[in-house]
Amino acid sequence: MSSETKSNEVDKDPFLYSSKYGNYLSWSHAQNSGNPEDSKRFLLGLKDSLENNEIIEKAFFTSLLINEWKLSLYFARKIILFDDANFFANVVLSTNEFINGESESSESFLKSISTTAIDENFIKVILSWHKYSQGEKKPYIDLFSNPESEECIPLNCLHIALITSLMGKDDIAKKNFDFLKNQDLKSFRLLEILFNFYISSNNYESAKFIYKELKDNNLEIENYNLIFNQRKNFNPIKNPKDGIAEAYANIAGWFYEQGLYKFSAYFSVIGLQIRPELSSLKYLLSNIYLKLKLDNMVLSSVKNIKLGDLYYSKTLSIKLKSLSNLGRNETVISDLKNLVSNFPNRDDYKLYLADILRSSGFHRESIDYYDNLIKE
Repeated sequence: MSSETKSNEVDKDPFLYSSKYGNYLSWSHAQNSGNPEDSKRFLLGLKDSLENNEIIEKAFFTSLLINEWKLSLYFARKIILFDDANFFANVVLSTNEFINGESESSESFLKSISTTAIDENFIKVILSWHKYSQGEKKPYIDLFSNPESEECIPLNCLHIALITSLMGKDDIAKKNFDFLKNQDLKSFRLLEILFNFYISSNNYESAKFIYKELKDNNLEIENYNLIFNQRKNFNPIKNPKDGIAEAYANIAGWFYEQGLYKFSAYFSVIGLQIRPELSSLKYLLSNIYLKLKLDNMVLSSVKNIKLGDLYYSKTLSIKLKSLSNLGRNETVISDLKNLVSNFPNRDDYKLYLADILRSSGFHRESIDYYDNLIKE
């Protein structure tokens, strides 16, 4: 079905002929229920009639939260007409320009932003990738928080390391990667990146250290001796596009650690526009939706997860929680049985399955799983 045909069907939808006030109330209800399709439906009905700046901003952030990129762009363009320095509107428009190959225009939107000290550092990192993409030789210099210091902000250290690694300056990259390895940073994605670098630079001692960390955190990785066959699943950064997506992913992770889940979601959605298959970011976004009690958004965000993905079992665990929250226990049981079959050594899945079978009234089957766990 063509996009034009879909658009015509939407125009004929009786929902969209309701009053503006009715659409607004329905949109508010859809937001609270966490149903992305309803939110989209009512925003489409409202978008041309919104005049209040505050409501336009609210519509923009709703669109971004539910990962409706075209609607986000529509409202972002409206916002900069009355707030030309708006942070998120400019970031969204910058990202869209970058995706379309308009690097200079993308950069100009970033430079229009009115920033705080924290925002300024985020933008500095992203602009460094723009400079690198345009052929500048030392874009990483601006990332040092203090040129006299031996240390730097972790976000900056990471992107200094990534850029210099791509430039072939492995000595600078290693110094920064080593600094990050020795920090107490709880990031699965950082472990992926460190592992990739140490394997690529034949630093097998450090690679084995990171490999153990990955295994201890239950990521889906093979035996160390077979890991070379799986390296593409670690989503290596190969170019500026990957680097910018990584920056947004890292910023999303930072906001997640602060408990600012909506901000984390906004940056996650932006990063996934640039690099849609970034597994760690898809996992993070599903986790955010779970935190925000947007269970329908969880299910929408995890529907394409595939066996073999590093975050397969972790993402499915989030899916199961949302299905359970929605009362869909039959689907939970079916998915858990598949997990137990694919991961026979994971006793936590067996216990979860036994528990939900018991609570769903399948007592005899649950006893069988409990017995097997005791025997093991």
